Amino acid sequence: MYIKEIKYQYEDNGVSSIKLETIKGTIQGLFRAYNLLEISTWSRVNKNLNLPSPIVELTGNPSDSLTLNLIKNGIIVKYFPDVIYPYYVDQMKAALKFQLDRQFPVMSLPDYGESITDFREKLDIAHKVIVDHENRDACQLMPYIKSNHEIKNFEKRLSAILNRNYRMIGIDMHGNNTTNLAYLKEVLDKWETPIWTHSSGTPKKFDAVSRASFPHVLTFYHVHSYSLMKGHGYKIPISEDIEQFDSMQLGIIPWKELPFTFGIGCNCPSHRRGGTYLTDNAKEMFDKTRIHDMHEGQTELQRGNISIKESNFERYIKSKRCARMAIFG
Repeated sequence: MYIKEIKYQYEDNGVSSIKLETIKGTIQGLFRAYNLLEISTWSRVNKNLNLPSPIVELTGNPSDSLTLNLIKNGIIVKYFPDVIYPYYVDQMKAALKFQLDRQFPVMSLPDYGESITDFREKLDIAHKVIVDHENRDACQLMPYIKSNHEIKNFEKRLSAILNRNYRMIGIDMHGNNTTNLAYLKEVLDKWETPIWTHSSGTPKKFDAVSRASFPHVLTFYHVHSYSLMKGHGYKIPISEDIEQFDSMQLGIIPWKELPFTFGIGCNCPSHRRGGTYLTDNAKEMFDKTRIHDMHEGQTELQRGNISIKESNFERYIKSKRCARMAIFG
């Protein structure tokens, strides 16, 4: 995969998009990477894998048939291991070998919270594991940094990745540490080598006050793609508690407010289809709101990319009430 970062000469706030050259063709812009729950819901409801975004993020132990089917459909498959153990070299090597054996096009190297010395050593060991594997040409590595490190620790980890010429950086999102995000943005804005920055485990909301859509706030901080926290199925017992993405405010709102918020502004194909979008059946409403979020979330990234090309992204984001509150106070 060839990565080119698109920076615009009149854009001075560090916002950029990416172009990825793949065996299936070129994709360009900003992207949502769907998780397994989202893929499963989409496939069950729509009876296909024609996803609105060409990137997915798998976890756990996905079936080989699913992975191959996604790749066959021209989708970029990245893998992010479930991290449930402290840092040990042998376990790290095993996690890499698992990904290499299954030929995930984009592999992940998690941040285990180890010391910066061990972090640097881990990057070097990972490189050797990959170059010695027979599938090395089919896979590329995305090293991760947890977003909630102390700033100096975050800086050293970012430097360790960049100075080893990795072309992808993953942010394992914990909380909304804008100090680290602002530092990431500042460094990558000046970095000459194109970098694809992705956020995994992203919460839907930035905070409870702004109710901003965290993933769409991340575009301002030089993050090109994201995947949501994978979630655990249908746990909310009543449909009144279901929240949904609102592209007009870049916020997450209760679905009961939809008629007063969207009006006719939402062009998502699944939104109020046939006048039957709203329902008191919680499970059905979860399906509907997930499909809506998948489609409208990616559509909004495409709108945002247009404003980046026109060098007015900051003005665009300030026109979105929730996002403006989250970023500019």
